[in-house]
Amino acid sequence: MKATHSFTDDSAVIRLEGLTRPVRMLHLTDTHLRFYDERDGERFQGCVEYTKRIEEYHRERGTEPDPAKPFRQSMALAATQDLDLLALTGDIIHFPSPASVEFVIEQITQLGVPAIYTSGNHDVHYTDEPVNAEIRLTRLAALQPLHNGDPDCNARDIGGIRFVSVDNSVPQLSRKQVDFVNAQLQQGQPTVLLFHWPLSLPTLRDAVIEMLGSPPMMGDPDWSTQSRVAWQVSEDTPETLEFVEAVTTAPNVVAVFCGHVHFAHADAINTRAVQYVGAPGFEGGRRLVEFQPL
Repeated sequence: MKATHSFTDDSAVIRLEGLTRPVRMLHLTDTHLRFYDERDGERFQGCVEYTKRIEEYHRERGTEPDPAKPFRQSMALAATQDLDLLALTGDIIHFPSPASVEFVIEQITQLGVPAIYTSGNHDVHYTDEPVNAEIRLTRLAALQPLHNGDPDCNARDIGGIRFVSVDNSVPQLSRKQVDFVNAQLQQGQPTVLLFHWPLSLPTLRDAVIEMLGSPPMMGDPDWSTQSRVAWQVSEDTPETLEFVEAVTTAPNVVAVFCGHVHFAHADAINTRAVQYVGAPGFEGGRRLVEFQPL
């Protein structure tokens, strides 16, 4: 399948063989919205204390302390772009509070554009909880209005492109998720993957390690034991490595959109596909994408 890519940090044009009409998408990631109220129960005070710390941090840096402001700005832009899809690839909310979920649903509903959401590591736990598969399972009910379908993996066809979302918030994947992705890829349509943790690719890897001192990416071979403990990441499972192999070698994968590392980046996966990492939405980051016939 032939595909060409041209891009900047906030835009991309992807031309695809066999596409019959343009498809327009806004990619938004890592907005880290934080609303909370009495419904958070025993987690409420932790939300208050975290918010005070992070707002002070942003004020010291001279950056916007309220992530809802750039989110609303992105929604206002989206409303002018005649979009076919809004892609939300995790850490959209900083903790799974009912108020945060309600805010995002309200904004998406007002926009009136089909949306695909998948979780990041922050969406599935409160700041005073560990990040693991067990905690994630306890938070899925709260996030269900955002998923509007299977939270593990989902697919939607838009304009001849199959968009496949995969929850890699933990970030290890299950047999169910890998089988689902393989089944989607076997259909042969141009396929775009949406998930949170990026694939470990050479040029991205160097930049991430320089920035974070660790390689929080899928399938990276050089995690230290200390880094895995700090990021609460287990050894890669066979299923996770199978997923990475499938995505990087499938002839009909044309793009991956993800986030997590808080800077914009684009890197070739192979001769057909590019991985697009989004700049953080809490800093106003977003990428307008147009898929065009080749």
